Amino acid sequence: MNASSLQLVSINLQSKMHAFVCLLFVALVYAVQGAPSPRIVGGKDAPIGKFPYQISLRYLNAHTCGGSILNTRTVLTAAHCVAGLEKQLNFLSVHAGTNYLNETGYMFKVANITINENYNGAQLTNDIALIHLATPIKYNAVVQPIKLATTDNDLEGKPCTLSGWGTTKLGGIPPNSLQEIDLMIYPQKKCNSVYPNVISSHICTLTKAGQGACHGDSGSPLVSNGSQVGIVSFGSPCAVGYPDVFTRVSSFTSWIITNIE
Repeated sequence: MNASSLQLVSINLQSKMHAFVCLLFVALVYAVQGAPSPRIVGGKDAPIGKFPYQISLRYLNAHTCGGSILNTRTVLTAAHCVAGLEKQLNFLSVHAGTNYLNETGYMFKVANITINENYNGAQLTNDIALIHLATPIKYNAVVQPIKLATTDNDLEGKPCTLSGWGTTKLGGIPPNSLQEIDLMIYPQKKCNSVYPNVISSHICTLTKAGQGACHGDSGSPLVSNGSQVGIVSFGSPCAVGYPDVFTRVSSFTSWIITNIE
């Protein structure tokens, strides 16, 4: 996946927040330039049609982030994927119904973007946005919406699945094929001890070193029991044994309902 995607922070986040902010800025610049970025680490090629809600957000036809279909007019993604692009909508496109980056699939132009009003790019809190499409999606066998979790009690230690496009290692070449990986929800308190900026509206995963998200997975959906519970936000590069952090979807149900089209 493209390097805009997963924002990678250093483990000593408390003492090096300035370095984190600089890294975030550089990653976003690389995204526009189409620089290579890493993907799901330790995953496998996803079967065609298994993730019909998965989309590729592309800037000048180059993949930058993932996202998920909510309805015929709206896609869910991370705020850091689209922040600063509100005046460049003509360069953005949403691609659905394909597992492959070298295919257009069903392409949709972007009409508007809604970024959460409390989004904090430095802390990566409230990292959620809606992409509003210029024309409606037509559902079929490989294009379908995802159900959103309205509550996620007792998820810690439970299995979940992440899908997305990125490379298998830091600095690798983006794969053509959509990847998937089974992960485990990580205890919130333990995640906060690693990343002090983790709050209740985050949800974390950690299975083992060698498995997890990386650059370019940002905005992609984390799903458990058939419902989306998370949106890829940030982590440590890459699958080195530290948690990956997601925006917790259930914390933003009211906001989504208010702003969806």
